Amino acid sequence: MQQEDLVTLTIDGREVSVPPGSTVLHAAEKLGIDIPTFCYSPKMDPLGACRMCLVSIERAKGYPPACATPVAPGMIVHTITPDVKQTQKGMLEFLLINHPLDCPICDKGGECPLQNLTFQYGPGKSRYTEEKRHFVKHLPIGPQIVLDRERCIVCQLCVRFMEDVADDPQIVLMSRGGKTEVNVFPDRPFDSPFAGNTIELCPVGALTSSKYRFRARPWDLNHQASVCPSCAVGCNVSVDTRRNELLRLYARENLEVDDGWLCDIGRFGTLERLRKGDRITSPMVRRDGKLEETSWEEALQAAAAGLDRARHTGVAALAGPRSTNEELYLLARIFRTVLRSADIAVPGGSSAPTSVLGGAHIVDMEYADRIVLIDADPKARQHVLDLRVRKQIKRRQVPVVILANEPTALDYRAAATAPFDAVTPGETIRQLLAVLDDPAAPASDAARKAAETLRGSTRGLVVYDERLLANDASADTLAALVTLAEKLGTAEGAPNRPLALAPASNSRGAAEMGAQGQWMAGGAPQGAGDIHARLGKAWGLQPVAGVGRAPEDIFAAAREGTIRGLFLLDYDPVADGGPEAQTALERTPFVVVQTARSSPILQYANVVFPNTDFPETPGTLTNTEGRVQRLRASVVPPDYVREGWQVLADLGLQLEGSYPYRTGEDVTQEIARVTGLSSWAGLIEAALEPVGLGAAR
Repeated sequence: MQQEDLVTLTIDGREVSVPPGSTVLHAAEKLGIDIPTFCYSPKMDPLGACRMCLVSIERAKGYPPACATPVAPGMIVHTITPDVKQTQKGMLEFLLINHPLDCPICDKGGECPLQNLTFQYGPGKSRYTEEKRHFVKHLPIGPQIVLDRERCIVCQLCVRFMEDVADDPQIVLMSRGGKTEVNVFPDRPFDSPFAGNTIELCPVGALTSSKYRFRARPWDLNHQASVCPSCAVGCNVSVDTRRNELLRLYARENLEVDDGWLCDIGRFGTLERLRKGDRITSPMVRRDGKLEETSWEEALQAAAAGLDRARHTGVAALAGPRSTNEELYLLARIFRTVLRSADIAVPGGSSAPTSVLGGAHIVDMEYADRIVLIDADPKARQHVLDLRVRKQIKRRQVPVVILANEPTALDYRAAATAPFDAVTPGETIRQLLAVLDDPAAPASDAARKAAETLRGSTRGLVVYDERLLANDASADTLAALVTLAEKLGTAEGAPNRPLALAPASNSRGAAEMGAQGQWMAGGAPQGAGDIHARLGKAWGLQPVAGVGRAPEDIFAAAREGTIRGLFLLDYDPVADGGPEAQTALERTPFVVVQTARSSPILQYANVVFPNTDFPETPGTLTNTEGRVQRLRASVVPPDYVREGWQVLADLGLQLEGSYPYRTGEDVTQEIARVTGLSSWAGLIEAALEPVGLGAAR
């Protein structure tokens, strides 16, 4: 923006220029001038309800709120005059009339804006001696949220988040005047999948987590930057621990990925998952039909011997889609080299690397003039992306077109919806393209309305769920998706590539690390160029050629008796695959399981390696847009439990490979060197923190 397009004003004697439409608060922030607020959030339209940010503006009546007052040329603002300071003291004194002084037992104590601003701007004591109002304490309003109405200062941040951001107004203001309170509708629990964000937004501890209450004080906590492992979005989180125990996950803002939000599946579900099941703390080997604890040396020798015997008749590996890039890379290396098997697969992994499936980024939604969702329901599978789409619809009036064969959470907000042919979805997309080119082309009424909605788009973003490609016509479908993205993204800087939504947290990494049978490390297809020679030179042993089998085909081969050894990395086929997977395991003579917690899968194991779990595992994950992000270890694992990469490296050494790693970071750096992936180029510590690699334009 050119200088003549800016608005120039003066705040506390200092001149500042800001874009038109900015508020006085924005201008003050640019100068580093602190103006206290309670109800303001940069993610929501200004409200000016709390009156904490009142300022004095020359030739203006009264004291307008800085958060809701647009700048004007020549405006002269004062924020530190005696009258402004007195107004701030008065507002804090007013807020404390009914607010209980229970800071020593309040979960917000120590990180409470009301507490902090009272010390900084408030009076030393209150003139009010009347009894404060009282409500029923600690009211559970949902499965994870507790409400203390006495603490509420009616800032409305929680109400506005649920109405304006989550588009799910489950929490509201009730009554009027001094009886105003925040609450939920009678007989309706606060069960939004984004409810936990209100805990972080609440400035006073009126809304707290039922799982965290009274567990710790802020100064007791260790905070570690990491990534949520629950889905493919890869929301950035702060992992808060005390005495080596994970107590809570808080959002760690990364505007390009999560826009500062976190879903409850990640925030609370991760904690619940970690607290279930018995922890495996020692390697085990089956003797006389019974698993017995043993040393690492004996377990590694037994696993290596069993897999080596089985490789002459057939070995395979299946890994969970939450495994780190480092684990998947080493697993693929071991099986493709010394064990001579390409049968490596990740159920729930991506069918191809990001470079093949898409190329658009999550943040491209912010600049889109149309959004097309094809077989995609982010609220159900890539949760926080739902908030991003709703922001575009509600705040920026971006039309959304949905092509789906089943209801989605966004249907009622869509400008147009249309079904697609589940057998040949590419053909449906080409019909849409035909109508875009020629309005007279034959099409159903729904498809015609969708095309009319998209007509004229120059920054359109095509978003599809990767499950759309789970059929024999996947190549045809992908080609049609790319063509549609190119058609809608003609403006300079537009993505003109689709955004593919991956099914699980490290689905992309599975393909890019070579842990999907048809792809080699680096995301190159089998037989492409010099990939085998290049990897052979790096690994000291030429990788086996040939396309590996898909998970269902590996199970079928095991049932037929042609898979004699199976390695399971953080994956439970019994829970995931049903009776057929169970039969396959029963017919596999040698099974190695590497996992963190006891489960029914152990009854089939010949060797068990205890694995680290989130948040004990350092490493990297690759999110749905191809961004590499770092997992940080914030909890020390139990004694005798080794990190996942180390278990695999030790196994590789037993199998007579070359695995000269001292730390997990050594594996990370090898991936960056060997794979040649542009998303890993220039990998350094600073590059992965805080926004990761591979998505910046």
